[in-house]
Amino acid sequence: MLMSQAAADKKNNTDEEIFSQVIGDLTNVASLNKQQWERLGAVRTDVEAQIRDGYSWLAWAEARLAEIERRNAQLQDQRCWANGLFVKSLADHGDAVAVVQLLSQDVAGWLTNNAGVELVQKAETIADKLSAYSHLFQQDAMEKFQSLAEVKRDGTTGEQVLAILSDLQAELEATLATLQTQEIHAAFALAKYVSDTNAEVAWLNSEHERRTGLVEKLETQLPAVLAQQAKALKLWKDSLNAVAGATADLEEKREFYASETARRQEENAIIDVVIQLFKDQVRALASQTSLGRK
Repeated sequence: MLMSQAAADKKNNTDEEIFSQVIGDLTNVASLNKQQWERLGAVRTDVEAQIRDGYSWLAWAEARLAEIERRNAQLQDQRCWANGLFVKSLADHGDAVAVVQLLSQDVAGWLTNNAGVELVQKAETIADKLSAYSHLFQQDAMEKFQSLAEVKRDGTTGEQVLAILSDLQAELEATLATLQTQEIHAAFALAKYVSDTNAEVAWLNSEHERRTGLVEKLETQLPAVLAQQAKALKLWKDSLNAVAGATADLEEKREFYASETARRQEENAIIDVVIQLFKDQVRALASQTSLGRK
C-alpha cells in the first residue's frame, strides 16, 4: 500500500509539473494571440478612420470646386455688367467733354464779338444743354453755373462762364482717368483671382484623384484586415479554450489522485482492522491451547 501510494504521489507530482508547464505555455500563447487581435483591431480602426476622413475631404473638395465655379460665373456676370457700365460711362463722359468743348468755343466767340449782354441769355442756354449731363458733375459746380444764368451781369460773366466750363471739362477728364484706372485695377484683380482659382482648381482636381485612389485602395484592404482580425480572434478563443481544457484535465487528475488516495487510506484502515482481528484471534487460540495442555 505504501509503495502504491508513493508511486501515486510521484505520478501526481509529475502531472503537476507537466500541466503547470503546459498551462503556462498555453497562457502565453493566448496572451500573444490576444495582442495580435488587439493590434489588428487598431489597424482596422485606423483604416476605417482613414476611409471616413478620405470621404470627408472628397466631399469638401467637391463643394469647394462647386463654390469656385459658382463664384467665377457670378464674377464674370458682374464683370460683364461692370464693363457695360464702364463703356457707357466712357461714352457719357466723352460726349459731355465734347459738349463742354463746343460750348467753350461758342462762348469764346461771343466774347470776341463783345456780346456781353446777350451772353447772359447764352448762359441760360448753356445751362440747359449741360443739364443732360448734370449727373456727371459735382453738384456745387452745376449750382455755380446756374447762378450765372440767373444773375444779370455783363463784362466778367463771359470769363466766369469760360472758367466754369474749363473746370467742368477738367472734372470730366479727371473722372475719365479715374474710371480707366479703376477699370484696369478691376481687370487685373479679376485676372489674379482667376489665376489663383485656376491653380487651386488644378490642385483640388489632382488631389481629388489621388485621394480617391487612396480611399479605393483602403476599401480594398479593409476586408482582408477584417478577415485577419476575425482569424486572430478565433485563435485567441481557441487558445483560451486550450488553457481551460488543460486546467480542467489537471483538476480531473487532482480529483482522481485525491479519490484514489482516500480509497487506499480506507482500504488500509480495513486491512489494519482485519489484521488486528486476526492477531486477536491468534492470541485467543494460543491462550486456549495453552490452557488445554494444562
